[in-house]
Amino acid sequence: CLSDWSSDVCSSDLEAKKRRAQVLELVNEGRVLVQSQVRFKHLVQRFLDVRVPQLGFAAQKKYATQIKNHILPAFGELRLCDIDRPAVEEWLTGKATGLSWWSRIDLKGILSAIFTAARNWKLWSGDNPTEGVRVGRKLLIREKRLLTPEQMRSILAALSDRERFLVLILLGTGIRISEALGMRWADIDFAQGTLEIKRRWYRGDLSDEGCTKTENSTRRIQLGPLVSEFAQRNPGPQAKDHFVFIGDDGVMPPDDRDLLRYEFRPVLKRLKLYYPGFGWHAFRHTFG
Repeated sequence: CLSDWSSDVCSSDLEAKKRRAQVLELVNEGRVLVQSQVRFKHLVQRFLDVRVPQLGFAAQKKYATQIKNHILPAFGELRLCDIDRPAVEEWLTGKATGLSWWSRIDLKGILSAIFTAARNWKLWSGDNPTEGVRVGRKLLIREKRLLTPEQMRSILAALSDRERFLVLILLGTGIRISEALGMRWADIDFAQGTLEIKRRWYRGDLSDEGCTKTENSTRRIQLGPLVSEFAQRNPGPQAKDHFVFIGDDGVMPPDDRDLLRYEFRPVLKRLKLYYPGFGWHAFRHTFG
């Protein structure tokens, strides 16, 4: 009996040593991380340095702003293991008084992306704490209005020539404001009456050729009667590489926010057509 017992003990000891060697091998290879020691703010800094630059210009600005103003103040000093679903849901519920439903959806998406990156980098092996989190009921904070033909005629009559031309393009083609401001004269085929959309200008950032907001956004569209409007303003072949709309510097396009603030909103307020949330999407929605 003693011999059998001794044999069992030796077998267990050998198994324990074998298991210990396997664990040490994992540790020595750097495949084990004490997650309780990882601060969320350190993960976020790596996310900002590595992942955010891979996003589009507008998304980069949104991620950086939301992380700085909302995510880091709430979770920056916590460990990854301290951030769970109840904590995230309580945080988003507390944001309901100051942020719209869409803004809270954005925050949830950004936080989810951070934990997904952590998992890809082997810095986190637990559940994504945003999974299953409720954001609440969707409430419309800003109105969405379609402009009537009478309202559009009033707006066009009150605008200066450049802004009137811009609105005609948005209404006649349904393109985005960033695509309209990114147009060069070379993009217009006057013989065929077409416009090639292949870049965008967004608040100081000019995309590469063939790089628009989405893959399907790079396209050729028919201008119809608008081609005559372009022809009247065409400065000639020597300016084919110039932008159609030029800002105050005389070279690059204007900022769409400046156009809204200083050109469009004063006109709309004077005509009593302004409403909170009015933006370029109003013309795109009217076209649709």
